[in-house]
Amino acid sequence: MNTRTLHLLLTLTFWLVLTLVLLSALFALALPLLDEQLLTSWQVQLAETTKTEVILAGSETGLLLQTTQGELLLETSAFSLALSRALTILLAGGMVSAIIYFLRQLVADVSSGRPFSRRSASALQKTGYLLVTLPVVLFLEVFLRFYLFIPAASHNSEFNFTHIRLLSGSGNDVLIYPGFNITLLLAGCFVLVMARAFYVGAQLQTDNDEII
Repeated sequence: MNTRTLHLLLTLTFWLVLTLVLLSALFALALPLLDEQLLTSWQVQLAETTKTEVILAGSETGLLLQTTQGELLLETSAFSLALSRALTILLAGGMVSAIIYFLRQLVADVSSGRPFSRRSASALQKTGYLLVTLPVVLFLEVFLRFYLFIPAASHNSEFNFTHIRLLSGSGNDVLIYPGFNITLLLAGCFVLVMARAFYVGAQLQTDNDEII
């Protein structure tokens, strides 16, 4: 795939992602206004494992059914939750759109025959920072969404830096573990290293131009 085709593909992807982000945010805001329920969920794990023994008919073999995790669903038509969902979509979607936009700038510089420029290095650096920040934003959003929209959340839960312990009152508490995308973090660190290399290359190219 040549650089012109790649640049066109990134341009189309940028506008497609941006359009989907805006439509998704508007859809989230419209649901409560139309008296429709908005669903939000958390991946949870039981603090105490539930075990049930299952005996197969006509056999002495027993199976142990173990329940450890599941999904906690919240169904509501509250506009505040819809507003939070829309803001989350705009924030995360805006970051993804910005990443595509900066990569598009990089491809444009490569197609011009001068990839090692300060603009290319800056685009890579911004892409790296966004990739590093995105998993952190998604991680913190789980805590924020829980404490904003679960009734009396601060009284019915215990906050930990890695998870939330939802007190069920029945002795079997539920643990909410926000996911953290380590792949995006590592990709961001790699891109930042590449950005530094591009800054060095841009400086060498500038020095070479001055000599010539």
